Amino acid sequence: MESVDRFRVKEPVILIADCGHEAYNDIAQIEQKRRNYLIRAKEKRGILSGLKLPDTPEFDVVFSYFLYKHLTNRIRREPQRYRWIPSKVHFDYIRNASDLSHPISFRVVRFAVKEGLYKAVIANLPPDRFSVRFTTNAGESRHLFRT
Repeated sequence: MESVDRFRVKEPVILIADCGHEAYNDIAQIEQKRRNYLIRAKEKRGILSGLKLPDTPEFDVVFSYFLYKHLTNRIRREPQRYRWIPSKVHFDYIRNASDLSHPISFRVVRFAVKEGLYKAVIANLPPDRFSVRFTTNAGESRHLFRT
C-alpha cells in the first residue's frame, strides 16, 4: 500500500479499503504508521478464510496472533495464538524462515446489509470508542461503529 507511505495528514483519520487489501502485510503497514483502518473482507478467501469465526450471522470479535514465516509444530498445535505466513506470501516485517514473529490484532465485524446478506470488515477501531449494535429479529434500529 504505497498510499499509506505517502499519506502525510496529521489529524486522526480512518483509512477505508475494499476487498483485496485484507492482507497481513497491508494491516501491519497501516498499524506501523499508527493509523486506524476499516477494510471490507471476503470470508471465502484471504485472512478471514483461515479464522475460526463465530457461528452466528452477526458478530464483533477480536483476533490476536503472532505471525511467523517459519512453520513449527507449536504453530500447528496452537492456531488460535500463532499464524503461519507461507514464504510465497509477501510480508515486509519478517524475513523468510526466520524465528522472528510479528504481533497483530484486529476486530472482525460481520453485519447484515439486508435480509440474508452479510458483509464483514476487519478494523483496529477501539471498541470503547467505536461500538457496534446489531438489528434484532423485531427490526430494532442498529448502528455500526458509533462514536
